[in-house]
Amino acid sequence: MGDHNVTVEVFRMPIMGKMKALGYVTFTLTAAIRNRAKSNHGQTLERLRERGGLCWTELYAIIYDKKLFDVMHNDASQEKVRAHFLDDLHWKWEPANPPPQRRS
Repeated sequence: MGDHNVTVEVFRMPIMGKMKALGYVTFTLTAAIRNRAKSNHGQTLERLRERGGLCWTELYAIIYDKKLFDVMHNDASQEKVRAHFLDDLHWKWEPANPPPQRRS
């Protein structure tokens, strides 16, 4: 029997929209995802995070092994991909600027 151990880690990535951070998504990261990020963007996920993050469709291309320029990058596709990650896959989402807490 082969070694079926796969190293995974939890990774937090900023999600960008119209040149500003919308928030952060948390997902399980594998070596395959790391490799696809490097081939699609020529940078590590850590470097992409340092530079401000990814838009939803860039993240989709990395996760689903698509060429970066084969994925639509318009507002409708951004929303569709956002819904897929958050509603269908239930990824953790943290808004960049959470609403202030109301004081009693």
